[in-house]
Amino acid sequence: MISAGDFRNGVTFEEDGNVLQVVEFQHVKPGKGAAFVRTKTKNVITGAVIEKSYNPTAKFPTAFVERKDQYYVTGNFYPRPTVIYVEKSNNITFKDVTIVDAPFWTLHPAGCDDVLISHIRILNPLDVANSDGIDPDHCSNVRIIGCHVTCADDCICLKTSKGNAEYGPCENIIIANCTLISTSAAIKIGTEGVGDFRNVIVDNCIISRSNRGLSIQIRDGGNVENVTYSNCIIETRRFCPDWWGTAEPIVITTFNRDENTK
Repeated sequence: MISAGDFRNGVTFEEDGNVLQVVEFQHVKPGKGAAFVRTKTKNVITGAVIEKSYNPTAKFPTAFVERKDQYYVTGNFYPRPTVIYVEKSNNITFKDVTIVDAPFWTLHPAGCDDVLISHIRILNPLDVANSDGIDPDHCSNVRIIGCHVTCADDCICLKTSKGNAEYGPCENIIIANCTLISTSAAIKIGTEGVGDFRNVIVDNCIISRSNRGLSIQIRDGGNVENVTYSNCIIETRRFCPDWWGTAEPIVITTFNRDENTK
């Protein structure tokens, strides 16, 4: 729930079955009479703009996400949509596009072979959880070249997820000439790793203003082999305790996710 007194631009809430997003707000305290919040909201579904005033104590269910503090918005609605999901496709190219404000993972190829991701921009908010940039999942022969990614979760994350376990390992991956900003890890292997990761090259990347730089985190029994990092510049910072990481430039961890991990 959220009170009208806590409305900020971008807050999404539900009222009378409608999903509304605050686009303008003003806290009004008249000399006489009760205080109120004057708002302009947009219906997320129809695009209609509504002007309305609320009692600051009025409460509404939050929709899709909930702001925990000024630095962190957590997702309460699943499944939130992935912007681009491609499964079991070969010889594919993503090139010269810009994607902004993804509510969840941005680009998720799964079970694909021969994937070129070249010169794309991903510009996501730095406070929305799970807004990963590029997530190759059980993919092979992947080249991620010359991309700029800003996002609140991992910029580039290699996965072998349980949901796509029918496909093979994540292997033969090149990540090069990218600029990355993340409030989690800029380049990560894992944590979803029911399958193996092998033959990965990361070269000539610049990581800045990130909670973590390079990360390998295995939780699900998969193996990692033949990974090379070279010519990378890493600048980290402690963004907020709500986020994973404490400004580590390099993180390597492995332990079982739960008692059922093999």
